[in-house]
Amino acid sequence: MLSDDDGSESPTHQRYAGFLRATRQNSIPVVRQNYSLQGFATNKDINNMVSYIVENGIEGVFAYNDVAAIQLENALQRAGKKVPEDINIIGYDGTPIVRRLHPNLPTIVQPIAAAASQLIEVLFALIKTPRTTVPTDSLLPVSLYLPKD
Repeated sequence: MLSDDDGSESPTHQRYAGFLRATRQNSIPVVRQNYSLQGFATNKDINNMVSYIVENGIEGVFAYNDVAAIQLENALQRAGKKVPEDINIIGYDGTPIVRRLHPNLPTIVQPIAAAASQLIEVLFALIKTPRTTVPTDSLLPVSLYLPKD
């Protein structure tokens, strides 16, 4: 797993913890590499990732977002690796623009419209009753986008 986990209780950390929990429950071995990227990965970061993947025979990468997955895929292809034949990569976010510009990337799609709707409901509740306590642990269902063959 390629992550940018800072150990906080952020949604990114919760995603990371959920991934590890699911792989552990299904006895799937995971090699974790955490990169403190603070946004986009630099060329040096990506080259380090590619070296680690190639040297250790990693077969699949679950990236912490679609941009990291695309950066890694491009770098692996420059290193002579075929995606998905040699290594599988899956992203996370699934925004419409990424699916349109990079339709071959498998990704976990977040329910952006549902999240926006829930956010608006919470905002209106806070405007109506400013001292209202709002839930901070809502989970919305995600879906898996797989490219068509």
